[in-house]
Amino acid sequence: MNGRKDGTRRSMLLPAAQPDHPTCFNQHRGVRSTVFEIMNLLILFTVLSSTLFHTTASAQSSQNATTFALLYGYPLLAWQNYYAPIINEVGANTWYHNRNLQTAADREVVKPNVDTLYSNLVYDLPIQNIEITIPDIPADEFKLFSFYDPYGVNYANVGTSGFYKPGKYLIKPYNRGNGNSAVGLTNSTSSRYVGVVNTPNFYGTILVRWGATSSNLPQIHKYQDACSAFLVPTPDAIVGPAAPPLLQSLIPVYNDSALPAPNVLNLLVAFEPPNPPPQLAAAGISAWNHSYTPPPNVDLDLANATALRQALATTILPSTNKALNNNWTLLAPSTLGIYGDDYALRAAVSLSGYLALRAPFAIYPTFNNVSASNPGNAGVIFLEADEAVLLTFSGKPPVDSQAGFWSLTAYGGDLGSYHLVPNERDVYALGDRSNLTYPNGGRVYGGNSTGEEFQILLQPADVPPPANWTSNWLPAPSGGGNVVPQLRFYGAEEPLEEGTYVYPKVEKIGVITGQGVTVPATGAGSSVDVVGGSVVAAVVCVLACVVLLG
Repeated sequence: MNGRKDGTRRSMLLPAAQPDHPTCFNQHRGVRSTVFEIMNLLILFTVLSSTLFHTTASAQSSQNATTFALLYGYPLLAWQNYYAPIINEVGANTWYHNRNLQTAADREVVKPNVDTLYSNLVYDLPIQNIEITIPDIPADEFKLFSFYDPYGVNYANVGTSGFYKPGKYLIKPYNRGNGNSAVGLTNSTSSRYVGVVNTPNFYGTILVRWGATSSNLPQIHKYQDACSAFLVPTPDAIVGPAAPPLLQSLIPVYNDSALPAPNVLNLLVAFEPPNPPPQLAAAGISAWNHSYTPPPNVDLDLANATALRQALATTILPSTNKALNNNWTLLAPSTLGIYGDDYALRAAVSLSGYLALRAPFAIYPTFNNVSASNPGNAGVIFLEADEAVLLTFSGKPPVDSQAGFWSLTAYGGDLGSYHLVPNERDVYALGDRSNLTYPNGGRVYGGNSTGEEFQILLQPADVPPPANWTSNWLPAPSGGGNVVPQLRFYGAEEPLEEGTYVYPKVEKIGVITGQGVTVPATGAGSSVDVVGGSVVAAVVCVLACVVLLG
């Protein structure tokens, strides 16, 4: 203690007041000392309170930033699950072709597309550009070369329903060359190239969809073999920081065995975009140091749960869904595949349909709206063993007259993990390339087809309908269970987007057998119950698999 001859104590925070100082309130030393001690205590309390406030505010800020970072980075899990095996097998900047259509035996991809074959290329452009060749393909055959960043943003397309010209294309970062170029497909100043695709960052993917059936696979294989990719050295300087090469050794660091939240944050270190949102740095992500340092006092589990809730909640907002008719909706038709700064929607789509296409290249109507109590499980219909679903189409869906097509695919399984339905006929989808018939036996497509109503029957695979239904029978899970009907329209025309086309009426009925319609004891009727589920159920599969929308 600092003592004085008069017995008063000198404050450690303020100097003792002098008797002749104008701020003295009382010449009595005892009173004066008491006043200053109270002032010191008040100042100390204020300092401690302020420190506590700023500490709490800082922790809350870090918590919110971590939630944002997870929401921002969740699509990278889908990227990892889908593309890491391809990189490990063939490396970057090399075409990887799928040669066979998906069957019920294939379980790697959830809700797979059985309408197309895929070709994939992971591009890696920190040092060099890449040149690809797009082969000459007839106008009446569906082909679409789609360009994505790792977050699933579909920033360019070449093919059906858009610009298509065979030849060589230069793929380069938008900031390589003389200044910054617009992201996407642009004209080339060189006679060597048909066009230039400016990428938003150094890493990304090209996904090619080839319209395929079992009968044209040999021809599709020839088109795949005609695709090429070559690195092109460039002397141009890069505007902005360089990036490390996307080597195979980069991927195993962020493996599937890691917990999802740390995995997402570590993947953000590798794939942080140019000019990242400031919240990423506040969450401890440093692209410059290629590191993630968790801020103190952050509850990662809480941040992860909050991010997932925000992602799935955005899918049920009226502003996110476009109501069509007959309980069919389109999810964010104006922003799907583009997203902008709607990171919640981008994350939600990556959980349920990574690499979605922009309209009109494709649209994916979903049956029945979800609700606040049923997020993430739209269109999941539960069937008893003696129940079926009947879809009545008002007429042929309008798609691109040259190469557009449509399909209805049936999936079965548990919530969050849906696969093709095993059946003896190996029929997984029906559409305009199938032998659909009208009730009078005439073919819906081909011959003297008309525009009248036709129907598709979703009925358990172990309950075959009469012969007159065989061409229109899409098998559902044997013994009943969850079934998910998924419509896909490639080269969709405006009536499909705007809802002026009357979408299929969906009703639950008794199974149709040789003896007619059997009415289940549980009661079948015009209403179709949609299975609910939790946030956890809706996202469980993304940790170990990938869901491609089409």
